[in-house]
Amino acid sequence: MDLRPLLAPRSIAIVGASESPDSWAPEFERSLRHVGFRGELYPINPKYETVWGRPCLDSPLELPRGVDLLVFLVPARLVVRMIDDVAKAGVRAVMVVSSGFAEAGEEGRALQAELRGEGPPSPPAGARTERRGVRELRGSRRPVRDDASAGARPRRDQRHLPVGGRWPGR
Repeated sequence: MDLRPLLAPRSIAIVGASESPDSWAPEFERSLRHVGFRGELYPINPKYETVWGRPCLDSPLELPRGVDLLVFLVPARLVVRMIDDVAKAGVRAVMVVSSGFAEAGEEGRALQAELRGEGPPSPPAGARTERRGVRELRGSRRPVRDDASAGARPRRDQRHLPVGGRWPGR
């Protein structure tokens, strides 16, 4: 599995891009500048025409094909609603920086299960869906240890969520 789109992206799309001080987005953009990111940056937020001096897209479907990394900085329900569009856009890796999943209770656990491909909506019997493409977008169904992340100190129980895939044996 090629982790370069996740660990060394040449292009990044940010869903939830905003200049609002109440958002994680400005800090994320400042951090990219601080580390010297020189690749393409695509802000996505239908509320704005421009963000960070760049044209703001309404949806991941407006991205050019083959963006390396898409970062979700929006609530969990929006992540689940948009993930199939990300796969259709040909994005190579996804990072979810969001709350409202399992830590938020039963509704959040259901959203997390849906994102992992374990919950509703269920397609009709025999129907073909885009879910397969989403799993391919996400790479291996096996967990990736956190020590692959630059500068991270992994906890014994910490793993990256294989979005849309299933942990082995589950």
